[in-house]
Amino acid sequence: MKTIRLVLLILLLGVVAESARAAGAHAEKVPELRGVLSEGSEKRFGLFIPDNGQTVWATVGQAVGGWKLKEYRASDDTLLLAKEAREEVLHLSESVIGVYHKGSAADALALLKAMKFNERITKRFEENFQSKLKYLLARNGLANPTPEQLAEFQKQIARIVSPSQLEGKMAVAMGGV
Repeated sequence: MKTIRLVLLILLLGVVAESARAAGAHAEKVPELRGVLSEGSEKRFGLFIPDNGQTVWATVGQAVGGWKLKEYRASDDTLLLAKEAREEVLHLSESVIGVYHKGSAADALALLKAMKFNERITKRFEENFQSKLKYLLARNGLANPTPEQLAEFQKQIARIVSPSQLEGKMAVAMGGV
């Protein structure tokens, strides 16, 4: 009889320990879906990681805080996350934000880098530069500038508008907002 009690006690302790382990694993904090950024056909998702208080922007297929962004379902606007054998479905309108995290210039810069802002703005600048340059030269009475005048004028424009500086300035402005 004592042997049966001992076996039952060991089994009961095993069940209790397994239940506690499973409850602890399930109590792990899931990232919060705080934003969806559409860039053409690509979407980026702003996931707040409760463990470190950071918001990370990622696309489907990437991992954030140990969670893989498995699938985005446009039909019901949900994001499926997977970690080991566990899956979580996040919906922006149902997401509960636990702690307000004021963004900083560093957060904004990380978002701009994820969006490839610098490459995009530089490309647009280069695409439009020649037509705008002709317009500005004509407006400043330099319709037919000498090579030296053209070089000086381009230096002046570069001091005013430099695509390489826009990313940092944009991050500071976004971080303040």
